[in-house]
Amino acid sequence: MPTLGQQVRYEPVDVPEPDEPRYREWIPAPSAIETDGADWGGLFHTAPGEVGDGTVGTRLSPLEAFANAQVDHVGIGYDGYEHVVSVGPAVVGLGSFDAEPVREAVLDRGFERVDSYEGYDRFERTDPASAVAVRDGTVVCRRRGRLGERPEMDTIEAVIDAGDGRLERRHEVDEGFDALTRAVGAYPTVQLFDSGGFLTDQLEDELGVERAVHAYAFDDDGVYFQSTYLVDDGLGVSPHHVEDALAHDSRAIDAYAVEVSIDEPFVRVDMQESHEQFRNRVGDAESTVYPRVTWTVEHNGDRLEVTHGGGDSVDAERLTLYYDSRSRSDPGIDHQFGDEFETVSVGDSVVVDVSEAPPDDSVALLYSPPDTNNAAVVIRVPLERT
Repeated sequence: MPTLGQQVRYEPVDVPEPDEPRYREWIPAPSAIETDGADWGGLFHTAPGEVGDGTVGTRLSPLEAFANAQVDHVGIGYDGYEHVVSVGPAVVGLGSFDAEPVREAVLDRGFERVDSYEGYDRFERTDPASAVAVRDGTVVCRRRGRLGERPEMDTIEAVIDAGDGRLERRHEVDEGFDALTRAVGAYPTVQLFDSGGFLTDQLEDELGVERAVHAYAFDDDGVYFQSTYLVDDGLGVSPHHVEDALAHDSRAIDAYAVEVSIDEPFVRVDMQESHEQFRNRVGDAESTVYPRVTWTVEHNGDRLEVTHGGGDSVDAERLTLYYDSRSRSDPGIDHQFGDEFETVSVGDSVVVDVSEAPPDDSVALLYSPPDTNNAAVVIRVPLERT
């Protein structure tokens, strides 16, 4: 909470220049995916090699946590990608790598090759449901689904077709999305929302906020957070409207400098903080790196076995199995990885008794990094009763 009497410091903020928003190439037009049945929200882009470790001394982690928690390790660590694009139920990893070692790693992690599609080899597994498509320099992963289900290949096909230009992309048919993403460009981290951000709900309604983009950047002088909103044109928006909304926002008050700019139909809020402020707020480099692991699950009656199937080793004390109806502080599951291991590596497993599970509950595996509250669920297993 901000200290009584503190005020926002409004000064010019010199945000680094963005790159071209090439991540848009992988986002299909809504008309191409409306029958897919998947959730196509949650669009973001990160550049793993440009997230600040060397310059800032730590990195912005929540999106990495999300990406690492939702897809399998396929022989390439997160930092092995040059760009990662989250497109709803799919994650695209782009880089300079050969496909063959990835294919071998995928097969070693329990996937089976099912077919080829437009130059990609496609693999799937059902424990839990997951799918991967691989070619030189590109991996497309389908987020994990339910245990025993076949993964949806339509999702991967739509993303591949958009990436190769065979399918209409969202920015080609959505003028607002095109204008907003062109205005923002590409930074080390870019996250797209239908609304939301530092503005109050009331002000969002008044301005007619249609969608927003939040970006993170850094240089030798500081760390920058940029929020850009697409609003109804012709409302005559004043910077004072936005400044009033920021008056009690702790992030704005703590920032070294804040700048509000209006160029209708865009409202932009730039915030700058020092490297030290950022490190103190998010933690050191160790606490902001999330392991990437392929987890396998076997559920048979009252017995649930969770196995490390490949990828990074994990400190066992950072893992918690718990019922979704409970919490990590009161998990409802007595036996944990930490009871058997100090470090969980490939092949290590734990078996738990789920006979006392509440009806129609799920078991989640949570990873909690040190010195931060940004925990991430890495798998979730519905305990369906027959």
